[in-house]
Amino acid sequence: MNFAEAKFGEDARFSESNFLAQTNFSQAQFQGVANFTEAIYEKGANFKQAHFSGIANWVRSHWLADADFASVSWGNRVFFSKSRFSQSLLLSSATFERTVAFRKTRFYAPIDFQSVNLLGQVDFSNTACLQDAFLNVAGVAFD
Repeated sequence: MNFAEAKFGEDARFSESNFLAQTNFSQAQFQGVANFTEAIYEKGANFKQAHFSGIANWVRSHWLADADFASVSWGNRVFFSKSRFSQSLLLSSATFERTVAFRKTRFYAPIDFQSVNLLGQVDFSNTACLQDAFLNVAGVAFD
């Protein structure tokens, strides 16, 4: 599925979606709530350089391949709570202007937070890095 450079002017609802192929949301703009609750990404997802103005929700989502959120800007709260990342999560150079929650999330591969700007609250409570997971936080800015 290719949503590259798409502009979502209202709420975007993708909850419980099963993306069977590589999914591309690169440079997409989400003006309203972006709801991906319980979505499954079989072949990975590219959100590189996307912009989220409203709340973004990936609660209980599952990535079976890489999740690329490099250089994404989030202007509101973001929720990845209770999600599973079977492959790499790339967040390098992303900006979180408000709360980001990874509560009870499971990581099974590397997590890249290099040069991320975390301007609001961050919640990693009850999160587990399992198997080959490691957290790269080089250059992270906490305000």
